[in-house]
Amino acid sequence: MSADKKATSITNLPLIFQPIESEMAEVENLINRKLSAADVAIRPIICNIMACRGKRLRPALLLLSAGCYGPIAAQHIGAAAAIELLHNATLMHDDVIDDAIYRRDAVSVNKACGVDAAVLTGDFLFAVFAELLAETQHPAARRVLAAAVCRMCAGELAQMSRRGSMDVSEDDYLSIAEGKTASLIAAACETGAVLSGSPVAAAHAEFGRNLGTAFQIIDDCLDLTGSECAAGKTLGSDLFKRRLTLPGIHLIAHAPSPCKTEAIRLLSASTTMADRDSVAALMAEHGSLDYALAHARRLVASAKAAIEMVQPGPCKAALLTLADYILKRGS
Repeated sequence: MSADKKATSITNLPLIFQPIESEMAEVENLINRKLSAADVAIRPIICNIMACRGKRLRPALLLLSAGCYGPIAAQHIGAAAAIELLHNATLMHDDVIDDAIYRRDAVSVNKACGVDAAVLTGDFLFAVFAELLAETQHPAARRVLAAAVCRMCAGELAQMSRRGSMDVSEDDYLSIAEGKTASLIAAACETGAVLSGSPVAAAHAEFGRNLGTAFQIIDDCLDLTGSECAAGKTLGSDLFKRRLTLPGIHLIAHAPSPCKTEAIRLLSASTTMADRDSVAALMAEHGSLDYALAHARRLVASAKAAIEMVQPGPCKAALLTLADYILKRGS
């Protein structure tokens, strides 16, 4: 995806978030207040995190899901801030695991300040998440978010246990993607609905689970084909860490024998961006990238179908538009 395409799609987010514009500002203010209270020793790192903000998809999904059922209250704001802090904590630790150099168009904390600082800052963000979670006066919502943390960790551990294996099944991959990525997105949607007393909170969880899995598939395709300038983060990490993703699984399963041998060699031993380009070319030749993106499109369609029974309104419309936005990341 070109930098121009990225810029065009991202500028659409404020329009998508328009029904919750003031509430998103409240979430931002709460995050800033919580992080500003950090000890002076880590304040420079925290300031860097605050400056390099992401797209805030997860808190937006929570607030939009809540807004389908009535006014957004303080408990929604706290939960949305908590889920964004949890997400940022996982990114800190991901960058350490991947030895990433860039995150959100800036040098990653592990490269700028060291691995120890990155790990401990991630722990600090998780602690603030736990503090906000404890303040959520809704036991069911707390259970949803706590269960999501367990599923995320299980997904990451499952991925680590299969590192270097060229015998990962499509079901294995989808289970990992649902755990490490989709579980938090599903929890964001479900929590918003639960806090608003929705009778169909499970439908919002299904929306988030399908959307989050599609998000991960697209992310994995961009890891192989995107530019770091456009993505704003280090790419190629799955390949270089020998983590087999959906396009690679398809390539191994469907490439003819001579190409399959070369594919396995590259997937198990790539170390350079030139290797990444060679892998991507093989995947394009054998339809592996198209296959993965087609799967993502089906998941987005399933996500939209999951909330079909939700009454029409600005927040539901924004959820559906946000699903399209996520899909366009791969175009």
